[in-house]
Amino acid sequence: MTSEDHQPGYDRTSLLKALSQGIAPDQRRLSAQMPRYALDDDVLDSLIDHLQQLSAATDTGIEPTRVLVGISGNSDLDIGFSAAIAAFNSQGGAFGRRIEVTTRPDVLTTLAEIDDRLEERLQTACLVASVKEVRNTSAQRVGLLGRPGDEFRFRLMTMSLPLSAAADVTLVASDNIVDELENGELLDTPRTLVGCLDHLGEHAAALAEAGHEVILAIPHQDALSWAALHDQGPEALRGYALGALLGEALAAAGADLTPERLNKALESIALTAQTVYLEPRFTPRYLLSPP
Repeated sequence: MTSEDHQPGYDRTSLLKALSQGIAPDQRRLSAQMPRYALDDDVLDSLIDHLQQLSAATDTGIEPTRVLVGISGNSDLDIGFSAAIAAFNSQGGAFGRRIEVTTRPDVLTTLAEIDDRLEERLQTACLVASVKEVRNTSAQRVGLLGRPGDEFRFRLMTMSLPLSAAADVTLVASDNIVDELENGELLDTPRTLVGCLDHLGEHAAALAEAGHEVILAIPHQDALSWAALHDQGPEALRGYALGALLGEALAAAGADLTPERLNKALESIALTAQTVYLEPRFTPRYLLSPP
C-alpha cells in the first residue's frame, strides 16, 4: 500500500501504528481529530484484505457499480461500440454493474483487445454463414473473388463447392477485391455476391447500386438493426456487434467478476452470424431485409 504523493507506504506494522497511535510511516503525527482504534490481529487482517481488494479493483477497472472499458481511437468503431454499451446500460447492465467507456488507462479491457480476442471466431462464424448461403442457392457454378492465397480457411471451406471461373454465385474470399471491382465485366454483369461484413462490407452498397444481389454475413443481428436505423456503415456496425458481445460476456462471467472470468466468457460465448440481403439498386437505410 503506497500513497500517490510518494510518501512512505503502509505495511502491516505502520498501518497498525497509524490507526492505534496516530503516527504516519514518515513519523508525522496525524491530526488529533482522527480517531484511534485498538485493533486485534483478526480485525487488522480483515481491514488489510479489504484495502487490498479495493486497490486491485481500481487497478483492473472493476468497481462495485461499473466496469471501465477503453475505446479504440477508431471513430466509426467507437461510435457503434458506445451505442451498444448505452443499450446494455439502459437494460440495467449485469449484476449491478454498468459499463463506462473511457480513455483512462486503468480499465478492465479495451475495444481493441476485445476485437483481437473475437476476430478469428467471428470471421469463422461469418464464413460458415456465407458458405451455407451459397449452398442454399443450389448454384451449379461458384466463383471466388479475392487474391489467390487470401483467407486460406475460407478457401478450404469452399473445397466441396462447384468452383468455376464462369460463376452464377460469387463468394468473396477477402477484402482485397479492389482490382476485381474495377473490372468492367464484373460490375456490368449482375450476379449474386456472398461474403462476410469484414470482406464485403465497404463495397456492398456500390455493388448493390450497380445491380448485384449482395448477401452479407453480419456478426450480430442487433448490430444490423441499429446500423440500418441510424444509417451507419460497416465499421460502426462491427463496433456495435463487439459491444453487444461484451455485454453478453459480462453477464456470462457472473457477479464475481475478474479479468480472467471475462476472458473465459469471451472465449466461450456462442458466436453465430446472421445473413441479410441487399437488393439490387437498394437504398441502404430502407432495404436491409432478412433472407
